[in-house]
Amino acid sequence: MARVKILLLHGALSNKSTSSFTLPSTLLDLTGHIIRDSDYYSAYGGSADIWTGIWLKGTSSNCKVAIKVVRTNNDRENGHEIMNKRLRKEILVWHALEHENILPLLGITYEFGRDKPMGMVCPWLDNGNLNSYLDKHGATLAIHDRFKILCDVAAGLLYRE
Repeated sequence: MARVKILLLHGALSNKSTSSFTLPSTLLDLTGHIIRDSDYYSAYGGSADIWTGIWLKGTSSNCKVAIKVVRTNNDRENGHEIMNKRLRKEILVWHALEHENILPLLGITYEFGRDKPMGMVCPWLDNGNLNSYLDKHGATLAIHDRFKILCDVAAGLLYRE
């Protein structure tokens, strides 16, 4: 199965078309199944905004999710093409990863951000990302906990299937 995923990933990434691409058939389209927490994003980075919402999973329990929406550079003539290329790569790589120290990509949605671009959905982490966790708790972490975090990060970075 891992070999098949890698071959599919390689084929999709080598596709020259950037304006559209085929999503993996196992990737869920969660459009219409996520209720947003706010009219505004919760966090942002250099190239994306992070929204929060509740995934209505139907019969099973609902769960809080983060939605990453890559921002388009509208100043450039090919801004949407560049965004689609970045999205294709990120979605295909992230979807293929399966490791306990890497958040899973749960699916996609088209309900967040200006002009409703595609957003990538993953579980929400109450403690935030590693930087915010260390900002809040770094000074009080025991040496054992610090090494555990370091080992978990290293395991995630070394992961190859």
